[in-house]
Amino acid sequence: MDPVLLIKASTWLRETHGLFDYESKTVVKSNLKISTSTSLYRSIQSCYIWSMAGSDEFPEGSEALIDVKKTNGSFQISLLANSPYEKMWQVIKFVKNQGIKGHPLKKGDWIKLGRIRLHIKQIQLANSEEAKLSLIPNSEDPETNEMQEEKNEESMPCRICLSEITSPLDPLIAPCKCAGTMKYVHINCLKEWLKNRITARETPKAISYYWKDFSCELCKTKLPSIIQIGGQQYELIGFTHPTKPFIILEDFRSDLRHSNGVHIITLEPENYAEIGRGHECDVKLTDISVSRNHSKIKLINDQFYLEDQNSKFGTLLRMKGILNININQSIVVQVNRTVLQLEAKQPANCFSCFNRRKKSKITPRPSEVAHLTRDDNADESCVERLKRYPNPMLFIKNGHLGVDEAINSSNVIENSSNNLVQYEEQKNEGVFMCIIHNNLE
Repeated sequence: MDPVLLIKASTWLRETHGLFDYESKTVVKSNLKISTSTSLYRSIQSCYIWSMAGSDEFPEGSEALIDVKKTNGSFQISLLANSPYEKMWQVIKFVKNQGIKGHPLKKGDWIKLGRIRLHIKQIQLANSEEAKLSLIPNSEDPETNEMQEEKNEESMPCRICLSEITSPLDPLIAPCKCAGTMKYVHINCLKEWLKNRITARETPKAISYYWKDFSCELCKTKLPSIIQIGGQQYELIGFTHPTKPFIILEDFRSDLRHSNGVHIITLEPENYAEIGRGHECDVKLTDISVSRNHSKIKLINDQFYLEDQNSKFGTLLRMKGILNININQSIVVQVNRTVLQLEAKQPANCFSCFNRRKKSKITPRPSEVAHLTRDDNADESCVERLKRYPNPMLFIKNGHLGVDEAINSSNVIENSSNNLVQYEEQKNEGVFMCIIHNNLE
C-alpha cells in the first residue's frame, strides 16, 4: 500500500503577530490524511486540503500554508504562503538529536523567540587568539566607498570638532552623502559619536550591545562597518571577541533588514546560557512575547544546541528550502498561528494476516460473529480457520470484493462465489483482528 502523510493541525484563534500560544486552550484541531500531492490551506478556524487541479484560485477568506508533493516513498513539504514575509519554522520543543534535547545550531540560522528574531552571525568552537569584530552591518552602497576615497583638498572643518587638522591616523573622511561644511568628519570623532550610541549589558556568560540606529542624522545614510582610504582600512566600531568558544546572535525587532543589537555568548563545555525576559537570564530580551525563561543555548560535544524551556509562544528555527519526510519520520512545524505535526506512515497491509501461520489467543466459536486474532504463537492462518465456517463473510475496509478474488485465489474456500468480502482493519495494541460474520445477508 502507498504511504500516507498524517497531519495534526492546531490553529490558535487569535491573530497576534503570527504567534501560536502553546499554553492556550482556545485552539481548533484538525486531523488530515494525505496520500497524493496536494496543498494545505487554513480558513478562519480550521485547516483543509485543497487540490489546485483545474482551478487557479482557492476559496475566498483562506490562507495558504504548505504544499505537499508525494515522491517515491516520501513526501516533500514546502511553504505555500500568500506573503513573501511568511516563513515556515520548526518547533524546537519537540526536537531530539541522538538523545540530546534541542536542535544543533550553525552559522546563518534564524531563531524566533516570540516576536524577536535572532540571526546567528558567527560561531567559534575552538579556543583562538583575540581578534576584532565589527558590530555595524556592511554597507551595500557603492557610492559611499567612492566618496570615502576622495581626498579633502579644500580646507573643510570636521563637522563634530570643527578642526581642519588631519593626520594619517585620524584623517577627515566623507562617510555619508552630506555636502558642504557637513561633508567631512574625523574618523576618531565618528568612532566616539558611534560609541556613545551603544549601550551594553554584561553577565558572566554573555554581553549584549544595543543601539538605536547607525546612520547619518542628516541624510539618513547607513554607515559602513569599514572605511578604506588609500589602501588603509579603518574600522568604525568593533569589539574583541573572547578566546573561549562563543556564539554571536544579531537581534532583529521591527525592522527585519537591520539589527539593533548583538549578543555574544561565551560558554565552557557542557554549560549553558539562559535567554528570556527575566532579570536573571544571561541574555535579556525585553519583549512581552518572550517568556521569563524562554530558552537556552548549551555547548555539548563541541556543538551549540538550542533548547526550549516550555515557553508560551515557543522557540522556533527557520526552515529553508524543501523539507523531505521519509516513512516513520515526523516533524512539527509552525506557519503563522498554525502548528502542524507531520508524520509519514506506511499503512498496514490487511492481507498479510492470510499468509502467516499463527495461533489465536481467542478460540473461534460457532456463533454468528467470531473474532480471529493474529498472534506470535499461531500455528495456522486466519484464512485456514475460515474453513470451519459455512458461507463466511469477512469484513474489510475498502469496499466490496468477490470471494473468488480474495479467498478462492488461495484455494482455501470452495463454492463461495456468491458471497461478498469486505475488509476492515483494527489496531488493538499491535494485534491485527479479523471479524468474521456467518450467515449474514
